[in-house]
Amino acid sequence: KAPRTLHLYHCFKQWYQRRVRGNQNKTKLLNNTQTNTISTMARTKPNILITGTPGTGKSSLSDSVANNTGLQHIDVGLLVKTKGLHDGRDENFDAFFINEDKVCDELESVMDEGGVIVDHHGCDFFPERWFDLVVVLRTDNGTLFPRLKNRGYNAHKITENIDCEIMGV
Repeated sequence: KAPRTLHLYHCFKQWYQRRVRGNQNKTKLLNNTQTNTISTMARTKPNILITGTPGTGKSSLSDSVANNTGLQHIDVGLLVKTKGLHDGRDENFDAFFINEDKVCDELESVMDEGGVIVDHHGCDFFPERWFDLVVVLRTDNGTLFPRLKNRGYNAHKITENIDCEIMGV
């Protein structure tokens, strides 16, 4: 197992063991200065979001973690493409305009069940309640640039993604 996969597997195992040992009834959340006790969701397996700039290794890591944990891997880009969850194409970036509402509607029931790894370069439109762990992947530009070039990305798309990685957005 790769080191990153091993670390995520360890995090998943710890989370699952805590759930099994009886930490299923209540969770404490810190809300500003007040502590509230709430019932946890009914799911018994965690949901993980793996995000980062295109080319950082999200799909590879998601596949590896899914294979080692039995969790389901959902590649949002592939889901958008196969289910038509978009509003057309952006020709400048050679990508779909994702319809975020359609994506969330499509994922709602599977996320409530738990046991899902979501792989996507964006994370701002997903409900926070869906995820128990969020992993943001980063990579150096010397590695990223050739990966994007090998994918056949146009110069504009490569520059935009490299800039996003540099700025951490």
